[in-house]
Amino acid sequence: MLRLSITALTSPLLPTSARAVQHHPRRLRLRVRALAAASAPSPAARSLRLLEWGKVCDAVASFAGTAHGRDATKKQLWEVEDVSYEQSQGLLRETEAAVWLLDNAGGAMDFSGLDTLAIESAIHCVSGGAVIKGLQAIAVASLMLFVESLQVNIKAAMKLDEGSHSRLTTLTETILDAVINKSLVKSIQDIVDDDGSVKDTAVWFFYPILSPELRRHREKVQLLESRLYQLMDKLMRNADSEASLSEVCIVNGRCCIRTTGDKSSIFDGLLLSSGSDAGSMIEPIAAVPLNDELQESMALVAKAELDVLSKLTDKILLELDGIKNLLQEAIKLDKIVLDPEVEDRHFWRFSPSGQYSAKSAYEGFFQGGILFDPWECIWKSWAAGNCRFFMWLVAHDRCWTADRLARRGLQHHPRCLLCDQDFESIDHLLASCVFSRQFWFQLL
Repeated sequence: MLRLSITALTSPLLPTSARAVQHHPRRLRLRVRALAAASAPSPAARSLRLLEWGKVCDAVASFAGTAHGRDATKKQLWEVEDVSYEQSQGLLRETEAAVWLLDNAGGAMDFSGLDTLAIESAIHCVSGGAVIKGLQAIAVASLMLFVESLQVNIKAAMKLDEGSHSRLTTLTETILDAVINKSLVKSIQDIVDDDGSVKDTAVWFFYPILSPELRRHREKVQLLESRLYQLMDKLMRNADSEASLSEVCIVNGRCCIRTTGDKSSIFDGLLLSSGSDAGSMIEPIAAVPLNDELQESMALVAKAELDVLSKLTDKILLELDGIKNLLQEAIKLDKIVLDPEVEDRHFWRFSPSGQYSAKSAYEGFFQGGILFDPWECIWKSWAAGNCRFFMWLVAHDRCWTADRLARRGLQHHPRCLLCDQDFESIDHLLASCVFSRQFWFQLL
């Protein structure tokens, strides 16, 4: 019990009357007891901790195909204590609907192809006023195409069973009612390539007059890069062979030569950086005009691509609410529909065979506790019952010797009655007392 001192409660701001001070400790003790009772884990929480519920959640969540699906599955499993009976029945109905979908439309229930992280990042970019990236736009288009394919497969499966409509209503109603903007999907496919880069024809989609300009700038960038690499190769070949190793590299968008030897001065150019480990970065004088022209062309290409992605961002912004709903529904289905290729199996981890037994369940409650090793030597011996009981008391220090009497404030003799030398304890009586040592010497 926590004891609170009344003197600790006295303060110039508190009443000093005896009556006022008298009730404070009691109220605080009651409050401390209430807080202690509230902080104690519930029986369900203790059972979950025994079953290592966190590992169970991780194992079940691994069946989800997307990162957000795994997180949603873990969150729902950890809320198992707060699920009511009605909610549990609703979850069972959703599970039955998911099993039916796997049997009849299993090919369309693979969520592993969705990059939910990229989709969420795209939503944040568009809603925050930033320009969407190419790979983010591709992920959004993949989500819309996946939902469209899922709608087709679910409707086809429902035609096979007329009574399945009521069974699937709670699970797929929002998915079936979703409207896919095919024009937006086509725009993304026409503008962005699979690797996230902007296509040459993308500018024509928004700026038909400027489309040849983008192609011309990109061709010029490729031409300048080729000329620069040819120039660098020629300079390195004409250099002294004792200049050690040299290679072409890019520093801040400018093509230069890195030398690892001590004779970097043979290259007539600008020293961009130098170090004992990394070597020297040199931009030859002959490459300066080409590098300037290359950076100018690359800036024009980047500006044209940014304009295209900005226009695409404006189109996605108009469908942002619908994209959010599609992502939420996809995650909802992903956390319910498990991997159809993996079969369920029951395994009891507290026994090596994986089979449940009452003994293994009882022993599981004592995992992590402190075990008493001598118990088998005591209770499995051939000694008489009273001797075994005495040894059990000795092992747990429960014999009424002087030290135990002193701990409880009872009357006791200050020294051992046999030797009158040391304080009496069970260890002294059985091992260190002179009479005990003489007895063990004669016996053993």
